[in-house]
Amino acid sequence: MSLLNHTDRQSSSIFSKTPDSDVEIVSNDNVVFYLHKKYLEINIGAFPPAETPTNGEPVCLSESSETLEILFQFVYPRRYPLLETLDFDALMLLADAAEKYEVFPLIYACRSEFRNFLQTNSKSVLAFAAMHDYRELVIRLAPTMLDLSIPELVNILPNNLLKPCCIYHESYLNAVKQAAKDVPEHHCGNYTQWYRSLLRSLSEIMDKPSIIMPRNLDATFERFLGSLNTSNHCCQKALTTWRDRIKSIVIALPPLSLPHSTA
Repeated sequence: MSLLNHTDRQSSSIFSKTPDSDVEIVSNDNVVFYLHKKYLEINIGAFPPAETPTNGEPVCLSESSETLEILFQFVYPRRYPLLETLDFDALMLLADAAEKYEVFPLIYACRSEFRNFLQTNSKSVLAFAAMHDYRELVIRLAPTMLDLSIPELVNILPNNLLKPCCIYHESYLNAVKQAAKDVPEHHCGNYTQWYRSLLRSLSEIMDKPSIIMPRNLDATFERFLGSLNTSNHCCQKALTTWRDRIKSIVIALPPLSLPHSTA
């Protein structure tokens, strides 16, 4: 993105010019940050050494002033700002910049903040976490991976994580197949209602295997049981038996385990 004329530039309210500032960095929206090379050299892994000459010219970066203003606060010896007010898009831009410039305190702050978006932005967090080797987040997002196809996982996961995640994914698909085979026999006057409820439950499990994870299973079957007339005790008993069979299969599955990072 081309910069505006120098006369249109604005100074950062936090990093304004001081007598000892010795480098100028300009954001893509034309805000100037007056900084100190000594802090950049020590705290930014991807920044040139302090003795690198700039010939008085500003360094132009591709990030916005909103992103850079937070990033540079993690470079200086001061209290770090909280990230909890950032929406997901802003957090992603900040995390990307933190990785790009290797600002390690900010990297870990963003990793922690991503936990607030595991439900609402799970697939995007999974892709970013896999790309940057945030293994604790990848493991937390195991339910998301269960509901993705193998081609989707191939497009998201790096080679070193693909095999264990696909094995984990396949183990749950096999559990779903086993659950379909273990449907208890049931015959009563309300067989049609029971069978329709059963078909709905099977369809949901096939479409979304994560619903048979141990933490989801009871709530899932409570929902299915609720679809039956409360007077149909034999139907409820048959469905409860099926739930218990599935639970025994799922509990026996090993949790997702990832290889140790080589970084």
